[in-house]
Amino acid sequence: KQWYQRRVRGSGEACEHTDQSVDIDCGPYTISITEAVYGVHSNHNQCGLEYRYSGVCRSSISLPVMRERCDGKTSCGVHSNHNQCGLEYRYSGVCRSSISLPVMRERCDGKTSCSTPANNEMFGDPCYDIHKYLYVTW
Repeated sequence: KQWYQRRVRGSGEACEHTDQSVDIDCGPYTISITEAVYGVHSNHNQCGLEYRYSGVCRSSISLPVMRERCDGKTSCGVHSNHNQCGLEYRYSGVCRSSISLPVMRERCDGKTSCSTPANNEMFGDPCYDIHKYLYVTW
């Protein structure tokens, strides 16, 4: 007889700053994590962080900040995720915790179920002041 291990496939996502966790339950089968990302690798996620603002909102400190950071330089960049209106812009980069996969494998591989929260305490903070999420496949 040949024995085959049945593999249960699935995925889950949990948002930072919520009480959500990625909950995996494979019944009688064991978990094998194939991918885990904590951070931001797409603006298309269930966390609902694509805000849009169509009004006018100006900060009184924009000009002094830009002068301080950029005057006299041949090039400069200023990264901001928040405006004075309190709305978060879409994140245009990629930030991932380098320990996402090892942490998830340590917590879940070989078990039949596990639950992992999406937070900086678990995975570190790969992109400060950005709302992150945990995405896992198994």
